[in-house]
Amino acid sequence: MNESNPGGDDKSREARAALAAARARLALAPNDSGARRALAQALAGFGDLLKSRGDLDGALAAYREGLDVHSDAAALGEKIGAALVMKSALAAHRTETERQEAPTAGAVQRDAAWNLARAGDLLASRGDPASALALYREAIRQRRALAAQDPENPALLEDVAWRLGTLGDVLAAQGDAEGALAAQREAVEMRRALLARNAHNPGALRDLSWSLGRLGEALEKVQDDAGALAAYREDVEIARRLQRIEPASEDMASYFAITLGKLGDLFAARGDLADALGSYRECLAVRRELLTAQAENDALRNDMCIALGKIGQALAAAGDLAGALDHHREALASRRELAAKHPGNTAWAGDVAWSEERVSELLEKLPPGAGRES
Repeated sequence: MNESNPGGDDKSREARAALAAARARLALAPNDSGARRALAQALAGFGDLLKSRGDLDGALAAYREGLDVHSDAAALGEKIGAALVMKSALAAHRTETERQEAPTAGAVQRDAAWNLARAGDLLASRGDPASALALYREAIRQRRALAAQDPENPALLEDVAWRLGTLGDVLAAQGDAEGALAAQREAVEMRRALLARNAHNPGALRDLSWSLGRLGEALEKVQDDAGALAAYREDVEIARRLQRIEPASEDMASYFAITLGKLGDLFAARGDLADALGSYRECLAVRRELLTAQAENDALRNDMCIALGKIGQALAAAGDLAGALDHHREALASRRELAAKHPGNTAWAGDVAWSEERVSELLEKLPPGAGRES
């Protein structure tokens, strides 16, 4: 078990410190059941860290030592079983790849990496992100090797970029903001390289837009608002370009509206109300156009209400109380219709209450007689 140096970051140092403290406590009181339990827990945490970084042998050693220290730790037995399953799966994939003849080995290895990544998706969906990370990292390692062997094959680079984005999402969910940012940055650079090969490929444009959105979110998490703003602005311009390429695509129009909303949210958070209103108003215009074509689509109507509410909030912050009231009233009317149509939807009922509160607040702030008509 590589206890001395599983990594030099804060998580590694914390895990090693916790483990050292637990060992010292047990050394002072070897018959103390609480000290044994504490050491078993520290070993479990250390094993989780090693497993998340792909060191399954080290993780197994930590889990097994923990089980020896405190035999009642049933959770450690489950962890050992999960690590063994992962190790077996990795070994099977590698063996299958090595067994194949050279002409087909690349395709088989790509399939193996794909299966590893899909297994990671399953583990992530089941609430085991640490195990998912180990599989994602192995899948990325295999895909990098394939891309290096065949640098002219864009599909292999797409594989790496796609999984880097997924890795970044899981790291972000675990609170590793810096790790998530590094993954998303690399994904964006790969997307740029792929787009440079075919500047007019709508698929490559969509992929770059998707990665830029993820990068913007990652930059926000580390409070780099300027970087996030640049990423979101580029994302919006690519989405605008894609909408011009596919003017009849409702999915593309909806995605364009989403990018505008995210850009507006960042402007609003920075206090740039004029820019926020510009983005929100364009978003609302796209939402209204979509709703015109699908008047009975309640999800689109709800999206429109969200945009109206954001404009109302930005106008109120800018001092335009009458304009804010108009937008909140329109949102409230639509939300009441949605709630009446779907009485079991508690979220939409809550939206009605939120809009009612905003209207009441604005009426209290307006001069007597102003905006009182309902």
